[in-house]
Parts: sequence; structure tokens; C-alpha cells
Amino acid sequence: MLNEDVAKIVFAIGKMEASGVTPLGTAFAISGKLMATAAHVVGVEAKNLVAVISAQSLSDYQDTTVNQIQSFPVSVKEHDAIRDISILEVPKDVTIPYIKDSLKGTDSVATNSSIISLGFPHLDFGRLVLTAHQSNIGARVLLATSGTKTKHAILNTQTRPGQSGGPVFRTGTTEIVAMIMGSYVPALEGFALIGGINPHTLHQTTHAISAEYILEMM
Repeated sequence: MLNEDVAKIVFAIGKMEASGVTPLGTAFAISGKLMATAAHVVGVEAKNLVAVISAQSLSDYQDTTVNQIQSFPVSVKEHDAIRDISILEVPKDVTIPYIKDSLKGTDSVATNSSIISLGFPHLDFGRLVLTAHQSNIGARVLLATSGTKTKHAILNTQTRPGQSGGPVFRTGTTEIVAMIMGSYVPALEGFALIGGINPHTLHQTTHAISAEYILEMM
């Protein structure tokens, strides 16, 4: 069961270009002025970023025939390439809904705990549908980047482009325990993309970084 209010804190992130908004990934509010996403979604020197308002309730039908979107500009406030986290800031005249004291961490979810993640699968094809995925924590691991170890949860689910940066909730609560990073990709050479998809990502495991690191960056 997922609290309906959580839909209001999740946004699609895109880049405003001459041809329109190029979709990038998912972000979620962590305060009335800040939201978090994966650093690889927006890049280091991201410009012309916008947050797109989507579903206000997961119970309602999301109308995929509507072509107009509501959005507002956002900018990168903090960027941690090692942990793959970016904190985005909204304009002074904008206040976004958020859930107070929601950021926790993977210490609070044991292996096999039930979780629900939110994001926009297939956003790279322009499909703006906020989607909930229920799964379990398959393992908790420590990963090292540039000598820095970070806590991750491995989720028993497959994610698609657009879901990176989405929040992971402990089922039955509004506690955000992790943020979606994406499918595990082995370091192999010589593979070919098929329809724009790396076939090595087609498996039932997804990495999510502990939300405690987002809390540290606020």
C-alpha cells in the first residue's frame, strides 16, 4: 500500500531545447525548495533543466493523450559524481510539496524487505507515466568508487531508462530509503546495443543508493 501523497513529490526532469523538452529522468522533492536525482541524469554542467509536473494521484487515470506539460526551471545546487547524486534547486517563487523527515537509509530495510519505487519508465520515448513498482531488497552491498565506499540496495526488479533518480519507499510508509541508480551493467567490451538497449541490462536486479547520502548533502 502506498500513500497517495507521494505522487505529488515526484517529477520528471528534462532539458529545455529549441525543439521542446528532452526527457532525462526522475527526481523527487526533499524540501520545499530542493529535489534529488541521480547525477548521471543531469550531468555536471547541466543547463536549461526543467521539472515536469505529472500525476497528482496514483489512483487516477493518467491521460497519455495530453501533449501539453506543466514545468518550471531547476538548477544544480550540489553535485556528487562519486556517489552519483545531484541536488536540484527550484526558483525563489516556486515551492514544491514534500514529505517532512522522509529521508532515511538502507540501514532501516533488511534483505527481503518489501519496497515500492516510483519513476517514469520509457521516459526516453516521451512516455510521461508515473509508475509504481513493488519488489523486495535482494541484497545490501558496499560499492567503491574512487576509493569511497557507499551503501546500496539491490532491488529485485528491472528498471528502464527514465527511472533513474526515482525514490524507493519502504512499503506501507512514506520513508524514502534509497534512490534508483539503474540496472547493473558488467564492465564488458565489444557488446552491441540492440534497439538502443544494452542487452546486459535485461535482468531482474537494480541498484539503489542509500538515501542517507542525500540527507548529508542538504
